[in-house]
Amino acid sequence: RACMVGRGEILLDVATPISALAYLWVQEWCEHAWLAEALACTAILLTCLDVLQPLRGLGSTASLCIMTQQIALDIVPFLIILVVVLSAFGLCFWLMLAPTSAQGFSSIKEALLTTFIMGVLGDFNIDVIEESQNPVIATTMFLLLQGISLVLMLNLLIALMGSSYEKVLETSAETLSRERCKWILTNLRTISMVPGWATKVQEDTAWFHVIVPETVQAEEDEPEWSGILASVKRSIGHIRQEQVNFR
Repeated sequence: RACMVGRGEILLDVATPISALAYLWVQEWCEHAWLAEALACTAILLTCLDVLQPLRGLGSTASLCIMTQQIALDIVPFLIILVVVLSAFGLCFWLMLAPTSAQGFSSIKEALLTTFIMGVLGDFNIDVIEESQNPVIATTMFLLLQGISLVLMLNLLIALMGSSYEKVLETSAETLSRERCKWILTNLRTISMVPGWATKVQEDTAWFHVIVPETVQAEEDEPEWSGILASVKRSIGHIRQEQVNFR
């Protein structure tokens, strides 16, 4: 398992310079401007992710980085449902507004994009909806879209993000230790390309000891804020311990 830890980080380290070199090659030798732009954007995004990797080992940013990753994974089913809902409304608006050549609904592509802007970003022009051949049905569909996307789906998204937030904070200490270990293993795998360097580092840092006063250790065991669920569980544990001691 230790060999598998850090493969994603190493793959990211390798993919970042490869995408940058590919962009330079395409820009110099190819005539496809769109391909060069795509590679440039890919290189920039990979560089951003690569820069964020060391932050996963810091106490102040580890939970935030893991939280972002956890939220991104948890909202995937939500995004699938949202895409289906917006696609259905987009097709409905296209059928009603395309015959009138309304702005933003002349094609299916424009209709889907305009529906996304209306339903997710809340930017709309009600006068365009009234250009439909049946303004009553078009307005009803518009109100349904706003109610489902901006009220129902938005509150569902907030609930999912809050659940992910609590899930990460509940194990913040364990998460920090795990991320530090993963970062150390990634660095060791990177420097192992230089013969003898990784072995020397492992020998010099085989053991280390930290002396902490008992009062400081007690404060670290009970952080001020580690999530509502963790706080409730800790309080229940203290109450049960007091009951056992009382008996």
